[in-house]
Amino acid sequence: MLRDNGGHCARLSPYPSHAWMTFKQALDKGAHVRKGEHGTHVVFTKPIVFKGEDDEIEKRSMLREYTVFNVAQIEDFAITETPLAPEPERHAAVDAFIAATQADIRHGGDKACFVPALDFINLPPVSSFTSIEPYYATALHELGHWSGHKPRLDRDLTGRFGTRAYAAEELVAEFTAAFLCAHLGITGELRHAGYIEHWLDLLRHDDRAIFTAASKASQAADYLRSFS
Repeated sequence: MLRDNGGHCARLSPYPSHAWMTFKQALDKGAHVRKGEHGTHVVFTKPIVFKGEDDEIEKRSMLREYTVFNVAQIEDFAITETPLAPEPERHAAVDAFIAATQADIRHGGDKACFVPALDFINLPPVSSFTSIEPYYATALHELGHWSGHKPRLDRDLTGRFGTRAYAAEELVAEFTAAFLCAHLGITGELRHAGYIEHWLDLLRHDDRAIFTAASKASQAADYLRSFS
């Protein structure tokens, strides 16, 4: 069974539950998908380790597509939801998560960005955001960029995407933020329309780009979680 730890997928769907399963998983549990229900396509990424040339250990991500159903679409199956931690505890956990990376984060101005040449993240003051959670989501997005810098994951997308590498990198950072928002139990939000147009252009020219971005984002999220 798939569970969205932070309720991120559930907030984007009409279902109150954060738990999903495949048709076969439902049958294995003695339940069944209600007639007429439509599934949701998801991509599952899993890190794999194997020996490459000269017996060097290589790490790659395996991507698989599934069709899943929310437990609200399934009959004869009951699930006990684990409630989210109280808001102060969740916010304290996010603060600790960000601090654990020891990234150089500075505050000022009205733009959020990662500056590779100086290896620091700039964020607008918290007061510039409508609430603390959009601030956290933005910080996690920029940490996604930070994770790909040369001293860390050394993520270079130019070979894969050429002139559209910028759009691909932004998509990786946004996926990273979405994964971490779900992991930490906070509400993220999509970037502004300018970013979305870049992503749509990228996907129009490369229908596999989303899978590459999801794989790189999964790697980035795992890397950032490793500090905690």
